[in-house]
Amino acid sequence: MIRFFSINDPYRLLIVLAFMILMGTIAHRHLPEATFAETKGTVVGEMMSDGLLLYEEIRDSTPPLTAIIHRAAVGLFDRDLAMRRSVIVLLLFLQAALLGFLLNSNRAFDQPGYLSSFIYAVLVFFSFDSVTYTREVWASLFLLLAMDRLLRQIQFRSQNESNLTILGLFTGISTLFVFTYSVFYIAILIVLVINSRPQLRQILLFTTSFLFPHIVLICVYYLFDSGAALQSSFYAPNFEFNTRSFMEAGSILMLAAVPIIYLLLAFAMALRNSRMTKYQSQIFQIMIFWLLFGITEIWIARQRTAQSLIVCAAPAAYLITFYLIKIQRKRIANFMLLVLTGATITTGGLGISGKIKSIDYSFNFPVTENNEHTGKKILVLSDKIDYYNKNHAAGFFPEWNLCEPIFREPGYYEHVEILYQAFKKSPPEVIVDPENLMPGVFYYLPELSTAYRKSGDSYFKISG
Repeated sequence: MIRFFSINDPYRLLIVLAFMILMGTIAHRHLPEATFAETKGTVVGEMMSDGLLLYEEIRDSTPPLTAIIHRAAVGLFDRDLAMRRSVIVLLLFLQAALLGFLLNSNRAFDQPGYLSSFIYAVLVFFSFDSVTYTREVWASLFLLLAMDRLLRQIQFRSQNESNLTILGLFTGISTLFVFTYSVFYIAILIVLVINSRPQLRQILLFTTSFLFPHIVLICVYYLFDSGAALQSSFYAPNFEFNTRSFMEAGSILMLAAVPIIYLLLAFAMALRNSRMTKYQSQIFQIMIFWLLFGITEIWIARQRTAQSLIVCAAPAAYLITFYLIKIQRKRIANFMLLVLTGATITTGGLGISGKIKSIDYSFNFPVTENNEHTGKKILVLSDKIDYYNKNHAAGFFPEWNLCEPIFREPGYYEHVEILYQAFKKSPPEVIVDPENLMPGVFYYLPELSTAYRKSGDSYFKISG
């Protein structure tokens, strides 16, 4: 198998594509329900498709490009999970192919080929939630493009300013999908200083290029007098770095146990067999940086799932490829590749099926037994997003931790104005109010009290 993928023939990628389509189909069958991240993304996408403005009206911290891809998914596929996940499988294949092209063009190995692409395809399916339609996959694509530009910069040791500009832009764009990918600005800056000794002007050029997508975003919102909303809904929450984990660390480590073992073997091989050119040694060091800063990003990410580890998939694929091609006996190398493939996929399959008790996916799925509300425009005054599985969001309030102060302290003028506009522009048919917060809203907006009747912990809009 190693010999097959060690030939520099792009048609070998068709086998990678077939493998990923098969694995994507199996993964989708094991995930019949939308995950929390998919549900949240659908809610934001549907609100944008209703004409609501992100941050100004939609009180949510979702990064802007992430919101746009969810808006596009709603327009193209509605709530069809199979179609959304098919896009992700194709996107993962594109990343696998890009990794192969990247390593070949930058002469990372003596023998060019697409073994790293196949290993990448195996690694991303260490957890079957890798096919879910979420922001990490999109962000990692732009990070991979940025790393290609970084390797070019190091390879030629040229002071190519256009290359630095594109490097900064790709890195900056990735942060508009996942804000915590900003840590890679620091990683890239360190690599540039160590390996290419850039001048101060070039460092400023890279920094300006990195910030340029954010500068454009800020200018657009200030142009429409919404700068304060952008700051309070996007930048302020994303600078808090308070992680919400949908999978315990033990579960993630159990899923990633096999790749971790192979990474340790790769480090041992590098220490024992260091026959690399100076440039190949630099690439090895860059991949170590990428892996370490990827782990840092996972640690500080605002939302953590097993899929979050995709940021480490590319450097891990490179390091494992390095280990396999350095094994002198090819039968042993092929055996180790088969073990990696079989053990990784088996662990992922048993984990999602609940056969391995130490792997718990339960927090990933906002499933509820409450079927009282179905097909309604609903406003939920809590963080129980599961109500939106069978309903559409109303109002401006998909992220409860940002919206809670508005309902707990409705007397402030700006809060009254937000509530008035929300009920005017996107009136809910049902308000789920488990903490009985609506009486305070009705006090300041008395016309709403006559429009709803209470039943249990919910308010229902009175027809007519």
